[in-house]
Amino acid sequence: MYILNNTGNQPLSINCSANVSWVANATACPSGLAAGSSANVTFRFNGTAQSLGLKTVLLSFTNPNVSQTSIANVTVVDATAASITTDRSEYEGCGI
Repeated sequence: MYILNNTGNQPLSINCSANVSWVANATACPSGLAAGSSANVTFRFNGTAQSLGLKTVLLSFTNPNVSQTSIANVTVVDATAASITTDRSEYEGCGI
C-alpha cells in the first residue's frame, strides 16, 4: 500500500500507473487530493502467465508539477503468486 500525502496548501491532480500490464490499481487512484489530506493506493500484481523469477515494476505517481516513481521488485514464484518488495511506501510534500 502506498500513502499519498498532500502536505501543501493547494489541491492536487493525481495519476497512478505501472509500466506493465499485469499490475493494476486494486484501489482507485484518487483523481484529486485536497490540501492537507491523504489517500491510500494499493496495486494488485497478477503473476499468471509471467515467467518465474525477479521482475522490476515501475509504479508512478504523477501530477502536473511532480512525478515520483517507486520500484517494486517482484519475484514470480509460481503461475499464480508473486512476492513483492518495494523501496518506498510513502510520498509526501511538494505535491506527492
